[in-house]
Amino acid sequence: MTETLEQQLEKWKKTLLIYLGAGITLLLVALIDLPAQMLQARSNHFIMVDGWYGLWFILVIACLTPGVLLLATPRWRQAQLEDRVPTGFGFLGVAWLVMLGFSMHTSTLLPTVFHFLIFALGVMLAVVYLLLRRRPRKEEMFP
Repeated sequence: MTETLEQQLEKWKKTLLIYLGAGITLLLVALIDLPAQMLQARSNHFIMVDGWYGLWFILVIACLTPGVLLLATPRWRQAQLEDRVPTGFGFLGVAWLVMLGFSMHTSTLLPTVFHFLIFALGVMLAVVYLLLRRRPRKEEMFP
């Protein structure tokens, strides 16, 4: 416990960039592979399960855990809200991006309601972040 919260937050920010790169890559792979997946599902009436599902699951769990920890645990509540909220919501946003890629990859099997649910979660996440960011802060009388 020799590191301060600010030093740990900097490490989490660097980790967020790694997860963001992985999430964007998985989303692009899902979008590129979408026509082939649809053709495969239409001709054979089933979808092949490949190793990407495990990678998506691991990345979602790896993004949700630090996002929730940064926003909700008492230890991190000691840090300034302006410092930890963008990083915490960044992790949650990457988890949403990965779920969007998962939805695209399995779009032939999932009902349309699931896609709308994922889209609504992304909109809700953005609205909550904007509301937290724009909330007026109390000014200190004696700094």
